[in-house]
Amino acid sequence: YKKYFTQQQSESAYKVQVGVFQRYEGAKEMVNALRQLFVEQISVTNEYKESMPIFKVKIGQFATKDEAEAFKKILKDEYNMDGIVYN
Repeated sequence: YKKYFTQQQSESAYKVQVGVFQRYEGAKEMVNALRQLFVEQISVTNEYKESMPIFKVKIGQFATKDEAEAFKKILKDEYNMDGIVYN
């Protein structure tokens, strides 16, 4: 659990959000599945919405928005996964 929250992350990097979960266990399962498919860094962030925790799974640390958008397209075309690019 702790290792997903303590990985060093670049604040200026672009990431592709691929999942949002109400329970950490769901996020952890997705992280484990993604690690089988990708070498890119995978992170889980948490925040509160309406006093309830939500866990967001993000993949990558791309230098530019174009790189992140290209990866998002690969996710959709090759893995049928939707994503949202964040900075």
